[in-house]
Formats: sequence, C-alpha cells, structure tokens
Amino acid sequence: MNSPHLRVPQLVAIPAGPAGVDVLAAAISMAVADPALVIAPIPEASPHVTEQLRTSLIAAIAPQRELTDPLVQVVLTTSGSTGNPKGVMHSLAAIAHSTRALHERLGGAGHWVCALPLHTSAGFMTVARAVLSGTTATPMSSVGGAEPFTSEAFIHAAEIALAHEGRHYISLVPQQASRLLQTARASELLARFDAVLLGGQAIPADLIATLRDTGATPVLSYGSTETCGGCVYDGIPLEGISIKVTGGAVVVSGATVMRGYRDAEGSLTSGLNPDDSFTMPDRGEITDGALVIHGRSDDIIIVNGVNISPTHVEALLQRHGVVAVVVSNAAHSELIAVIEMELGEAAADEVERAVRQDLSLPLRLHRVEQWPVAASGKPDRAAISAMITQHD
Repeated sequence: MNSPHLRVPQLVAIPAGPAGVDVLAAAISMAVADPALVIAPIPEASPHVTEQLRTSLIAAIAPQRELTDPLVQVVLTTSGSTGNPKGVMHSLAAIAHSTRALHERLGGAGHWVCALPLHTSAGFMTVARAVLSGTTATPMSSVGGAEPFTSEAFIHAAEIALAHEGRHYISLVPQQASRLLQTARASELLARFDAVLLGGQAIPADLIATLRDTGATPVLSYGSTETCGGCVYDGIPLEGISIKVTGGAVVVSGATVMRGYRDAEGSLTSGLNPDDSFTMPDRGEITDGALVIHGRSDDIIIVNGVNISPTHVEALLQRHGVVAVVVSNAAHSELIAVIEMELGEAAADEVERAVRQDLSLPLRLHRVEQWPVAASGKPDRAAISAMITQHD
C-alpha cells in the first residue's frame, strides 16, 4: 500500500468489455475533482493482454515511485510496439485542451462510441472527451478485446449512441472501418456519425473514398500518446498546436504535448526537446500547409541488403487496391504482403509483378483469415511475421 503522503500514480484496472468505460469514466471524474490524484489506466488480463504485457506496462508507470511534477494527473503508456512501453505523463489541462480543440474543429461536443482499447491514448481520450464535455461514451461489447470486433457489436452500440440528441463521433483504426463497410446496416449507421476519426496507422486512400461514397465523414487523425492522441486532423494541427518538419522528422509543440516520460522524470532525458517540443517517430513533410506523413523513422526492414520501409510498400499496394501488412521472411530474402482479402490468382500475379517492378525486389502475397492484433487494436506486425515464419 502506498503511503498517503506520497503522490504516486494510482493504477486503474480496466476490465475488457463495456464495464471498462464506467471504470475509466469514474477515475477521470475523480481526478477532475481531486488535483492531487494521479490516475494510470492499465488493462486487466484478457486474450489480447498477457500478464507479461501488464507487467511491462506497470513497470513503465512505476506506481511505487513518487511524482515530482505537481501538474501531472494522468500517466498513459505507449504500446511498446518498438520496444519496452514508456510511461507518458500528462496534465489534465492538456487533456482538456485536446478535448476542447477537437470538438471545436469537429463542430461541437458530441457523444462518443468507444471501439479502441481504453488504456491506450486513443481509447482513453474517447472517454475523457465525453466526461469533460458532459456527454456520453457508449462502449462496443468488443472494447478492450472482450470479444472479436464485429459489425453486430458496432450496430448495437451505434443505435444506443445515436438515440442521444446532438453530435456523434467514433474513433477507429482502418481495419475496423473496413469491416464495418462490409455490412449494409453498419455502413448506414456509420454515415450518421458527424465524424469518423481514423488513425493509428497509414490510411488506405480507397478506404477513405469508400467511406465518403457511403455518406460517412472520415477525418484523418495523427498523433501519439505523447500528444494526448490526435493533435493533427486532415493534416492541420489543432488550435494551440504547432507542427514543423526538421530534417524530415515531424516535431510537435504546444498545449497537448506531454510533461515528460515517467522513467526520465527529473532527468535531462525527459523525452522532450530543449524547447519542450516533441519529435515524433515519423518522417513527413508539409505540403500546401498540410502535414503529410511518409512513415516511421524506425520503420525499416532489410531485404537482400536493401533498406525498405514496410509502410512505403503498403502504400504501393494500396494504389493497386490491396490492403496488406508487409513483413520480410526469416531469411530476409523477400517481402511478404499479408492480406485478409480474397484475391484471384491472376489478380495476385498482376499485383506481385507490378510491385516487384516498382521496387526491384521480390514480393509475394500471403492470405490469412485475420491479422493478429496487438493490445492497441492495431495489426501486430511482430506476430504476423512470426506466423509467416511458422508457415514457411
């Protein structure tokens, strides 16, 4: 038990499923009421959350160690997709600013449907926006990996949320949106939302076009745990946020940038630049006043001695109408595009030939029923790679 005289993060165990929204909303409300309280959401164990992951998240939060920054009230964790997770410290003022600025951009506060894991910044912010705005957060039954993400679960949650008067929003990762478009009723309901936020990874251009064709309003989100989730929408930063690109690296400054990393608290390696800006792990450029992301700075695999960005290859495939997760095989002698979609032999040969010509590297398509997903809800590239290695 922590000493009552120590100001330390209080772990908030978030169960998978709808109950998690109630638990998180209550914790956020308590933090609003008590400036001395620091909350740190952590998922309970589930099929998508192993004890090993929970242990690493708790280590990043460091609940036994006193906080020295009096403004910190929330500690979130990064996904750890490129290494050990980090504890990210935020003030409630930053979270409130993000909420207010996003709602102003979207046309006003609204009711949210929760589809993303609640311990991640994207999932946490959907609940925080509702709590801080006095609206509702309606969970999908699948939230937090309680069950597979399905159109039926979305339809049930959407019908509840849309019954509330006012504006309505949902935040999804691309593969979730793609699955909803396969069901007529889900597509119809998605079109009734005032905005469908899409983020977490590269967004296929054909997905955006299809959403618009069905009447939906996709809004492309860019950000990270270190920026209270989305801080740039459709390439334009929120009010109070500044973006610059230095040497190809995207740098964010302003009201929603973190206070620092938990493991570096009080040191000179807070994770921030000297001007308190944050360098994102992404390459990009500003074109016609809008931020364009080209991929992660650390997103490189080596094939036949050549450095390749998987996201670049995925973008090439998208231009041929193929949505894939690109990995290399164990010998690093070829690229493998792992797809969920059905593709005839002739079409597959044509795509492989076209991409090989573009890259001058061998590539083959490999179909699976469903990509493994990480606790963040995104495709688990490491698990997909391991699955391919076992198959080969």
